[in-house]
Amino acid sequence: MAGVKESYIDSDLFRVLKNLKEDGFRYNNSKLLDVKFHEPADSGEADIVIIGEKDNKQFRIVIEAKRKEAKYSDKLDPYSVSVIGQALGYASALDSQFIATTNGDILVLFDALKKGKTLERQIGEAYKVKYTEEFAAQILKDVINYLSGTLKSLPLSNAFVERLKYFHELITPLVLKSLKNILDNTKFQGKYKRG
Repeated sequence: MAGVKESYIDSDLFRVLKNLKEDGFRYNNSKLLDVKFHEPADSGEADIVIIGEKDNKQFRIVIEAKRKEAKYSDKLDPYSVSVIGQALGYASALDSQFIATTNGDILVLFDALKKGKTLERQIGEAYKVKYTEEFAAQILKDVINYLSGTLKSLPLSNAFVERLKYFHELITPLVLKSLKNILDNTKFQGKYKRG
């Protein structure tokens, strides 16, 4: 897993969302009104703010992007309390019902207004990030379906399993690399051969 700069992640997502807006995205009596890049919010700035409309009522999605690193850090993990908390702060300042957190690998969508623990707020399964208009449209469709009541929050047990699966995906390459380093060590090999 190579490092990917946050600026690449948020600018690529912004580009596909802007293209979707310019294409006149509409779905289920809803439309995409605007997409803002690095929108000031409190003492920081939201990476991306999506403004949509469903049944003549506006909704907003704040997207918080973090860089992707070869080494795990909870400050960069889309499921971490600190990343979600930062996005929730921006959502509160910008009057946004929804947040999404991403590291360019996955994107996780949450209802910022729903009460309960973080994982209880997750809407649907995490998305594998693709920098395409189809990917951006799916996020918007899912928010619209959630607002319509046809898509629900992910049950806590499913959200927990999803979180665990993603953590496993993150640490597996690190464990394999560490194991390979140990097995390639001549000192270890000598001890192993001697028994």
